[in-house]
Amino acid sequence: MKKLCLLALVCLFSVQQVFACRCALVSLTQDFQRADRVFIGTVVDYKVGDKAYYRFKVEQVFKGSKIDTITILTNVSSAACGSNFEKGKKYVIFSNDGFTNLCRRNALASNSHDLTRLRYMTDEQFSASLGKDKNPNLTKDEAAYLNETLYLQLEQHDFRFNRKKVAFFSDSRLIDKETFFHDWGGKEIICQLMILTPTERKKAGGYDAVIITKFRQGITERLRKHLVRKLKRYDPMEP
Repeated sequence: MKKLCLLALVCLFSVQQVFACRCALVSLTQDFQRADRVFIGTVVDYKVGDKAYYRFKVEQVFKGSKIDTITILTNVSSAACGSNFEKGKKYVIFSNDGFTNLCRRNALASNSHDLTRLRYMTDEQFSASLGKDKNPNLTKDEAAYLNETLYLQLEQHDFRFNRKKVAFFSDSRLIDKETFFHDWGGKEIICQLMILTPTERKKAGGYDAVIITKFRQGITERLRKHLVRKLKRYDPMEP
């Protein structure tokens, strides 16, 4: 009897695994490019039948024609990668032909880490305002962009870029802010974040952090000392 129960549990677990939703990791750039519509909207109504039908009041459009409301379909079961949206809540939605699923970068607008980058990708005036000079002191919009784009790194530190002086290190050399945004604006940034200690900040001329790209080694004590020495003599504003 015990063997039969064990076999039944194994079979049930196997069936659940077969029908579980599996999603590959998709970057914002990839999901944006393949979507025919990307928008922020609030769920005003929904019904469930063979599919789940969600009616959104559209508040901002990043891709696709401007509309006031739209109905988005998804599968009912999460095992079939169906999405679930709550009435009255605001979401960022990625869809194709009016359909979306769990494998898209849909999220509550209040929790999304894509909004500033979506704005960068779709608002030329906004993107042009980031990195328009070499001043290492970040503007409000530059700080917001980096806070969102590097949120995974920031979760490891009690740090935000607001009102911070930041240096950029790439290919084993210091680059200015203008060059950084030219090279990395709107893209997935593969980087390391070095937060300076109070003592290091004083020695480095007031810099709060260094964003390190295209550097395969980890942040060692030797690298920290090297960068602090370089920053002490570094003035990105010099011609």
